[in-house]
Amino acid sequence: MRSPIYVALLSGGILTGFGSGLRASVSTSPTLSQSSAVDTPPAAPQKPAGDHPENAPKVSPAEYEGWRQYSVNCARCHGVNGLGPLDTPVSRYLPEWDDEPRGKITLRQLLEDTSGLETGGDVRGLLHRSPWDDLAHLPAFATGKGVRMLLGNDFASTALRFQLEHEPGGFFNLSPANAQLAALILERVTGMPYEQFVGERIFAAAGAGPAELPLDRRAGMPAAHCCWRATAPGVARLVSLLATDGDMAGRRILPEGWVAEMARPSRVNAGSGMQLLRIDVEGVTALAATDDNGSQFWVFPEYHIAVVNLVNPEGSSPPELPGLLLRALAPG
Repeated sequence: MRSPIYVALLSGGILTGFGSGLRASVSTSPTLSQSSAVDTPPAAPQKPAGDHPENAPKVSPAEYEGWRQYSVNCARCHGVNGLGPLDTPVSRYLPEWDDEPRGKITLRQLLEDTSGLETGGDVRGLLHRSPWDDLAHLPAFATGKGVRMLLGNDFASTALRFQLEHEPGGFFNLSPANAQLAALILERVTGMPYEQFVGERIFAAAGAGPAELPLDRRAGMPAAHCCWRATAPGVARLVSLLATDGDMAGRRILPEGWVAEMARPSRVNAGSGMQLLRIDVEGVTALAATDDNGSQFWVFPEYHIAVVNLVNPEGSSPPELPGLLLRALAPG
């Protein structure tokens, strides 16, 4: 198999140094408490939890979060005993939803963001302004499910309280509950904490280096839907698995054919797969994801090329960048 090309970009400069000495680990950090974060958007954790500072990951301040759901998705693919086919209703794993419409949501619909669950409100808008500026916004801030999925102290319980907005499988509709519930199901089936499973089966296996993710409380559950923090080379290494059908230098990290399953168009949205966007770049199909700050990755499986583009808050990327990179990196 042809070796993949994987590149990390930061403000237009190519980051190099994909050193083999990176230690693969996933650590967790408690989030800010609600009381201390009322006037401040949630920040990425600055240090890992636990009593072993020597294990702290050396994380680049230019973190990229758009790949977080890709990591959630990949955790689903390892042939876990007890995890049924993708079209299995989630009530099999979530007895809280037995005998009600939400229990008919399938694993596939969670991963395709077609579950029909509510979005949780305008989280970005609520978090980027102080609720004290207009007290009329305070109730929405204090009770919003989307806010509690970031600043609350029980992500699993909050995700289980999300209600249906429409029939499962009918529409593409992003909801933070989808990824969080998928992670909860994984924990229940494997009996392993989500961060341990992802750390051992994906990060360590791919040599992807250190990463951080926030917890809802000390020794609690990590946020699976948001706010992973990792080095640019580590993210590029993970994303490159999408360009090689899950193979890393002759070692199979993901089961054969799983990337194709992830990339298959959703039944209701041809522009997305399982938590991946499908875009056309100069006639070539690319797999992509993006975050709220404009950071993105693009993968061209046909050419075994993966690019991670980090955008600083004050930066931007030209829309023609994917095409320029494709022309520069593709053979011939």
